[in-house]
Amino acid sequence: MPVNTDDRDAQRAIDYMSGARYKGDYKNGKRDGSGKLILNNGSFYEGQFVDNEKHGFGTYKWSNGSIYEGQFEYD
Repeated sequence: MPVNTDDRDAQRAIDYMSGARYKGDYKNGKRDGSGKLILNNGSFYEGQFVDNEKHGFGTYKWSNGSIYEGQFEYD
């Protein structure tokens, strides 16, 4: 659940109560377009979002250093 956001379409930074942070495109109250989601454990996803889901080309880097780069489908 976001702690600092509104429903306007824009590029924005959002901090979540879980400690995660999103910076990127935001549309209709959801992550949508290009963005980066950083989780509280240091892992992150950078790429395309559709309707709040990782969808399209992106890169996921786990906190242990492993990396996946490729297509995501409503993940």
